[in-house]
Amino acid sequence: MMNKNIMILFISLFSFFFLFSCCKNSDADSRLLYLKNNFNKLYQNDYKQFWQILAEAEKNAVNCQSTSDTVAFLKLIEIDSTGVEFIEYFSEVIEKLCIENPKCFLDALSNLDSSAITRIVKRLKTPLFLDSKDIDAVFNKNKSVKKYDAVMKEYFRK
Repeated sequence: MMNKNIMILFISLFSFFFLFSCCKNSDADSRLLYLKNNFNKLYQNDYKQFWQILAEAEKNAVNCQSTSDTVAFLKLIEIDSTGVEFIEYFSEVIEKLCIENPKCFLDALSNLDSSAITRIVKRLKTPLFLDSKDIDAVFNKNKSVKKYDAVMKEYFRK
């Protein structure tokens, strides 16, 4: 009887932790998707919420607890914004992430499609906030890592 109760407790706890870990960012994911789909409208009509969503997405991306969070943030490159404020913000975050946590950054970047990789690499080659030598050093250090082949090919393309 005791073993059965322990087993039920174990299964219950496992189920709770599994559900919590897999679904904890679903709200953040849906808010980020909402921002992507309503970028200009949200920026113009609810500036505070716009930046709250971005701040939450940035926090999740930079924490690197899940590659998918970082991938989701990097996919913001797909937004065709001409707003300098957003462009500078996004550039600053990806430049810092590249330097401060290169494995996380490169793992996420390598999960993007070729168009997104190209656009992010283009920004990194002309950084706004950090020294290009520091970014070059990250790519040079990781250029022989097989899983980053597509990223490195783009970065070192002439």
